[in-house]
Amino acid sequence: MSLTDNLTEKKSTLLLCMASIMWSGSFVAMAVGLRSMSATTMVFFRMAFSALIFFFPMLPKLKTVTLKSVLRGAILGFLYFVGFLSQTVGLLMTTSSKASFITSLNIIFVPFVYWILNKKRPPVKSFISVAICVVGLFLLTRDLGSEGGPLIGGGDLLMILAAFSFAWHLCSLGVFTKKEDPSVLMFFMYLTTSVFTFAYMMIFDGGFRITPDTTAVLSLIYCVIFSTAIPAFLQAVSQKKIRSDIASLILASESVLGCFFAAVFLGERMTLLMYIGSAIILFGILLSQLRFGKKEEA
Repeated sequence: MSLTDNLTEKKSTLLLCMASIMWSGSFVAMAVGLRSMSATTMVFFRMAFSALIFFFPMLPKLKTVTLKSVLRGAILGFLYFVGFLSQTVGLLMTTSSKASFITSLNIIFVPFVYWILNKKRPPVKSFISVAICVVGLFLLTRDLGSEGGPLIGGGDLLMILAAFSFAWHLCSLGVFTKKEDPSVLMFFMYLTTSVFTFAYMMIFDGGFRITPDTTAVLSLIYCVIFSTAIPAFLQAVSQKKIRSDIASLILASESVLGCFFAAVFLGERMTLLMYIGSAIILFGILLSQLRFGKKEEA
């Protein structure tokens, strides 16, 4: 019997909410960890240890693994590689508060990814939501350009790239989890991400760069267990029962919680303009998930 056979939609929703809370703390953990290691070193260890965690539940199912299983996991892994590398490097150039809100833009990208995959044009509200979020993004990042600098920083641009990659990952995961065992998908996903990150790190980033202190160890423990392995598995399991658009709405709470954790643990403060921009982005995200009139297709 599969682990997901007894899961109801309500239980799946609860699991995804737990995953969102865990992910919210990742921005703080990464920001702290980057004081002791390079971005590529952090991503590599985060993904390699996560692959090791999923190796054991995947091992008994090894005989049933097909080439399609490996390829599906590899696709997810490549999307994760682009997303997490962009996000982690971006954190070196922006704040955790901004990062949490900008990354949440992946939610408004989801309908457009489905447009590409299924040739179904998103509803008008999706286009309106994008326009609203662009205004919010401008206000959120405007302070970088207030004294002659760029209107949007390089770190924020990397966060937008991460958001787009995570949108593709979310949609692909929603399709693949209906066809594959979650533990198998997760193992090959993290293995692929580890391989890509290792290659990038050795070729372009000068290899491993880490100061093995308490900060680095605690940051990696949180990132591996509580913001990678566990929440990713909860997401993979829950998305068997929840539509991707509903899942993206639940994950929208990550931006608010991420900002809260950044204020509590890192002492970050946002300007009034940044609060207004964040509120506009959150409104645009919520608008993209509201249903008006006749029932819309997922």
